[in-house]
Amino acid sequence: MKKLVKSILYKSLGQNAYLKLLHKSFFVLYDAGLLKNDEAYKFNYFVKNLVNEGDYVVDFGANLGYFAKIFSRLVGKRGKVICIEPVKPFFATLSWGLKSKKNCTLYNYALGTEEKTIEMVVPKMNGYLRTGLAHVPVNETYNANDNYTFEVEMRKGSELLKDLPRLDYLKCDIEGYEEYVLPEVKEILIKHKPTIQIETWGTHKDKVFELLEGIGYVPYGLTENKLTVVNNLRGGYDGDYLFIHNSRISEVLDKNKG
Repeated sequence: MKKLVKSILYKSLGQNAYLKLLHKSFFVLYDAGLLKNDEAYKFNYFVKNLVNEGDYVVDFGANLGYFAKIFSRLVGKRGKVICIEPVKPFFATLSWGLKSKKNCTLYNYALGTEEKTIEMVVPKMNGYLRTGLAHVPVNETYNANDNYTFEVEMRKGSELLKDLPRLDYLKCDIEGYEEYVLPEVKEILIKHKPTIQIETWGTHKDKVFELLEGIGYVPYGLTENKLTVVNNLRGGYDGDYLFIHNSRISEVLDKNKG
């Protein structure tokens, strides 16, 4: 039923209005606290315990701004939110949703290891544009009839972010491409030691754990609103991972005790 409603709305409203409706509807529900019991949005509420006023936050894969607008509220006038979103329809909605947020800087790029024009794909679902699963196809064949395709500009994160005076929090949701993007910005991570919230799975996850643990990060999961150390080998955890640098663990965990 939910998919049918989305399909009807998408076809009747058109793409731009449909995506704006998703953004507005999310924040009506979020601000009313109606998503608190939904596991899919647990980090949207929990980030208030992780992001402080004056922080610099970078959002890899900002999508429609479900996290970016929350980050903007939390960092305040002294902070900064850098949003990177490659898919043009999503970027248009992101720009619209954050147009009044003076502490946000937006980039319409994909991140990667080269600077070039690439193609990204987004699966179709019952005739409407899905807002998740936009990805760079790597060693993958796909049917153009089952996917929307977008030509996007790829940039190196190391170049885009090289002049940041600080970086306190990084959110990364880029559908598997994290295994290429995070090594490319490794020196920035070593320099600033941000707390990293990341969606990752499968072989991508193995590479992310190896990289981040190798530069001093400890992986945590969020279960019943509490952070606990997780082990990549054991599995059994579902959700975004939070990597905290060992030099900041006491700072982050002490705040969450309060």
